[in-house]
Amino acid sequence: MNSQNINVTALVIARNVADTLADAPEYPYQIAFSIPYYQHKLLVYILNRVRSHYIVQQGEAPSQALETMRYFAEELANIEALIQESLDKVLEAEPDWEKHIEISDNSPVFYR
Repeated sequence: MNSQNINVTALVIARNVADTLADAPEYPYQIAFSIPYYQHKLLVYILNRVRSHYIVQQGEAPSQALETMRYFAEELANIEALIQESLDKVLEAEPDWEKHIEISDNSPVFYR
């Protein structure tokens, strides 16, 4: 049977980032972090600032990994606060991010 190590912290952060961005203003957050490069920068920024938890998953159902990991309320609250802080920090570190978008007909078009 196959087993794999899963970074459950990364799964929790990715889900919480998606939830946070869904509630964030479209400009600049939703637009900037809809670009894969900046999504990656954000996730790396956050992951470098928290302790990661891993589990060994047997079989082929990594979605179950999220259910097996229970974060303490304090740790999850810290991650959520870090996500809020990180949105601005990543954009401040990348002041040219707007050069990668063009707004036409009220919808962003991305280019590199």
